[in-house]
Amino acid sequence: MRRLALLAVLAFARPAGAGTYAVVIGHNAPPRESRERLAPLHFADDDAARFHELFQRMHARVELLTVLDDRTQRRHPRAALQAHEPSLENLRRALSTLGEAMNQDLQRGEEIRFFLTYSGHGARSAAGEPFLTLSGGELTERVRFDEILGRLPVSYAHLVIDSCNASGVVGARGLFDREVDATAVPLRGDELAGASRLEQFPTVGVLLASTEGTASHEWSRVEGGVFTHEVLSALGGAADVNGDGVIEYSEVQAFIAAANRDLTDPRAVPDVVARPPRINRRAVLVSLRELQGGTVLRGDASALGHFHVELENGLRLLDAHLTGTLALALPADGVAYLRAGRGEARLKLGPGAAVALAQLDFREPGAASRGSIEQSFHDRLFASPFGVEYYRGFVDRTGGVPVDLAGARLAAHPPSHRLLSRSLLATSGALLASSGIAGYVAWQAHRDFEATSLQKPAQESARRYRAASAVAIGSAALAAVAASGAWYLWPRMEPGSGGTAAAAGFSLVLAGRW
Repeated sequence: MRRLALLAVLAFARPAGAGTYAVVIGHNAPPRESRERLAPLHFADDDAARFHELFQRMHARVELLTVLDDRTQRRHPRAALQAHEPSLENLRRALSTLGEAMNQDLQRGEEIRFFLTYSGHGARSAAGEPFLTLSGGELTERVRFDEILGRLPVSYAHLVIDSCNASGVVGARGLFDREVDATAVPLRGDELAGASRLEQFPTVGVLLASTEGTASHEWSRVEGGVFTHEVLSALGGAADVNGDGVIEYSEVQAFIAAANRDLTDPRAVPDVVARPPRINRRAVLVSLRELQGGTVLRGDASALGHFHVELENGLRLLDAHLTGTLALALPADGVAYLRAGRGEARLKLGPGAAVALAQLDFREPGAASRGSIEQSFHDRLFASPFGVEYYRGFVDRTGGVPVDLAGARLAAHPPSHRLLSRSLLATSGALLASSGIAGYVAWQAHRDFEATSLQKPAQESARRYRAASAVAIGSAALAAVAASGAWYLWPRMEPGSGGTAAAAGFSLVLAGRW
């Protein structure tokens, strides 16, 4: 029933006829001229390629501006065919192309959603103006607002900025055991977001990693920006705390806060700016219905702890640590591996396929660990679980607009509840067995009573019948109570376990007839 309800939600989550457009920018090179001396990044092109694939799965029209290195081109061949140099000239060309298509959608009365994602360096000009770096140019506040947001006929625009506006670069591509640092770039999040100009654009929302005096990071384990990886994990379904099939700003922000909560090295902790469009603070970022063409992984993730999903080409697709039911939208083909503390499970992906988490076969994984800030990420990133209770407390603390939790069965039961639930199920089974035996004894006593015409044997048979019937009814009633308690503590039972309560009730009916 719950699965049918989710499918019904997904069917209507995204407005009919809504058109999705995106400009994706990734630029590893430092700015040619700025007040800071910056080292090149290593994974901004990978971030751009991953966003490109996400938007393609959403059937969006995407313009990709990045220079992919050889390794990234092999991993993302479709992105390599569509990538253009991340220059200001190419950005303006891409915006002109998308603008024409948007106007056609607008004439048909369709809702238009636009994404601008940026991975790269943030810096200041010689005059002190903040900008995002492009190839041979600058993505300034004026360009972002006057040439992009001020001209495109969009219903909603979402800016996702992962700018290395602070010191850390954790790991270099191909050198997974070594850590290197870049030079600090003292930019504030409100500068990168253009807080003063945002007030003029109520349909624009912003997600960005902002750090003032701390660090914004790339990490060799995920081969990308940590913030970008967290955002992509959230948008893949991991942040859907209320199970309604859509991802909103507050869910992404709370998911990322939970992921970073236990980081012990302060240099590794980002400040996340999440500002939904003022016109609708519950604006949808992604509907999982848009990603349904691939494989959907469903199940109770409470006992997994921190887990991640990796594709067969080595791409670490997402990380999460959830306390309840998950519904993850995975790609449509190939093989994926789910890795958690309990082992590693192989998933065969397919178009429209559905995989039950409870049916996965976990085996012993291989493991390795590395140190420094990398160790802080490895040991503590995603250490805190994300679920309904964490989300509710986070939104209460930050004053955000919460998603509707009315339809979310409180799946935030700790794993210990599962043990208690199984104990109650075992007790229910034992009581059912006792009820069955007593019922059989009562049936035999009733037969003996009907078969005799002698008073004393008839009285003895009646006494046995009454005693056995009482035991049968009492055991069946207690079995039903135990099964109900197990169901209450563990609302998402493993396949087949829900039959215990029904069996207990059926036994109670039979006992009543005796």
